[in-house]
Amino acid sequence: AVAGASVTIESLPLRAQRGDATAGGRLLGQTATDADGRFTVLGLERGWLRITAAAPGHATVARVASGRGSYVQLVLPPAGGLEVLVVLVDGTPQPGARVRVGARRAVHEATTDAQGMAVFPSLPPGAAYVAATSDDGAAGGTHADALVQAATTARVELAIEVYPRVGGRVLDARTDHPIVGAEVHVARPGHAEAAGPTDAQGRFRPVPAAAPGARAHVAVRAPGYEPALVPVMLGGAGEHLEVDVHLEPAPSWRGAVVDAGGQGVGGAHVGWTDDGIAGRVPDGTITNDDGAFELPHPPPVSYTHLRAHETGRHISYAVFCLKRGGGGGGG
Repeated sequence: AVAGASVTIESLPLRAQRGDATAGGRLLGQTATDADGRFTVLGLERGWLRITAAAPGHATVARVASGRGSYVQLVLPPAGGLEVLVVLVDGTPQPGARVRVGARRAVHEATTDAQGMAVFPSLPPGAAYVAATSDDGAAGGTHADALVQAATTARVELAIEVYPRVGGRVLDARTDHPIVGAEVHVARPGHAEAAGPTDAQGRFRPVPAAAPGARAHVAVRAPGYEPALVPVMLGGAGEHLEVDVHLEPAPSWRGAVVDAGGQGVGGAHVGWTDDGIAGRVPDGTITNDDGAFELPHPPPVSYTHLRAHETGRHISYAVFCLKRGGGGGGG
């Protein structure tokens, strides 16, 4: 029996149930084994749990069990060790990288030191899955398989690529003046990195984009302008690319509010909302005596609900769904 072993109980995330050995769960409880190596945890929730036991000189082992009335026996074999060296593709050690090792359903995490090394001294013998990524998203992740043996320390080297960075300016396409406060994202498949808002010179900060040689997109939107999506071909690892994005001023929206008889309704409030909730009163404008209106700064979105009501009698007249680039509907 192993007395004084640390026992941790976590909920088992769906990714782990599907075979992802590095998927962490939510901590539900912790305890320690008694002189006979026994432990008891009460009040656990329903569902599948991961139970992990660790003790000095022994490998950390995990088992999966139901959360209700389960009896679990964990056998702690002699520990094996694993050293993980994380470097850039040119061989430079990468400090601060996050390393995760999955072995026998247990997940072990560490951060590389100044020499790019992360050490795992208490792993169970057998196959292990090792993954490393830059903690700040500035470099791409990588992974490898390793074989851990009892009473020995294996070593794995993982090379990661530093993503090229993209920065630049957002400018008015007609005047070339900087646009302040524009919302900017640099996107790659599955991830978008916020780079805005733009400063007084229209600049957005450089952010990691994607793998060297890949394609990224700079997505920009600002009030009073048409949104833009600019493709960018990236250079080599660690390079910095400057991009100027020119936004076209958005055309104003013009229309009229009429009653059931076709007569213009003066003094009606006309506003827009891009969340589909037409019942709230947004910012907007007031129709003239003939019921005509103009919204000079339409929102930079694909679909917008336009709402009009006569302020004196609180009567809603119509809700329109407008789509940029043609088409649309009305009510």
